[in-house]
Amino acid sequence: MKIAIAMIGENLHGRTLSNALTINNIQHQCIIEKNTERSIKRENWLSAAKHGPKIKSEKIIVSNIDGTTVKKIYNNFDGLVINGGLSILTHAILNKSLCRFLNVHPGLLPFYRGQNPVQWSVKNLSPLGATVHFIDEGIDTGPILLKKELAEFKSKSIRNLRIEILEFSASLLVEYLKNSSKYPEIFQDPKIGNTYPAYFSGSAVEAEKRLAPLLKFYPLHKNPKGCK
Repeated sequence: MKIAIAMIGENLHGRTLSNALTINNIQHQCIIEKNTERSIKRENWLSAAKHGPKIKSEKIIVSNIDGTTVKKIYNNFDGLVINGGLSILTHAILNKSLCRFLNVHPGLLPFYRGQNPVQWSVKNLSPLGATVHFIDEGIDTGPILLKKELAEFKSKSIRNLRIEILEFSASLLVEYLKNSSKYPEIFQDPKIGNTYPAYFSGSAVEAEKRLAPLLKFYPLHKNPKGCK
């Protein structure tokens, strides 16, 4: 199976996924938007971890991940394109491309769709985990392939917890790719679950200050309301 990871900048999410595939000898290439304002911003995300795993696979560098060059790649790519930090995919891309698009979401769907599921899960004292699913036109509403709760974690800060769950997410991706026939599509009911906005988007320091003390309650709250 041909596999590509598409990302805006060599961001932590994309690097973590690519590194997991490389370690497990899963051949892939990375399509990377470079030297744009948004790619630089993505590369600076969780800047303390910017010296983490490097991309060792083949790189295809483009000036616009949403542009004509990349659309031509999708139109002729008979395989899977994995979301390594993309903008929302349009109807035209999803329905005219030869490939299928896969997302590795650092939260448990359908209960935690949208941005920053780690912070929202901690805030609500809900289980943490990750979900592998196909992408459709909604926000994290595509068919679920594999999801698991994180049994335990070592992090004592929200920043490190986000990184730890990204690594856990990458391990689920590897599990799926090695045994994809074991995981049929389970379609989501878009009326079930919640879609969350960015949490404390204006201040990472504020998010850390408010949420870190809640980490001590995990994993005592296994089945909060609406997350069975």
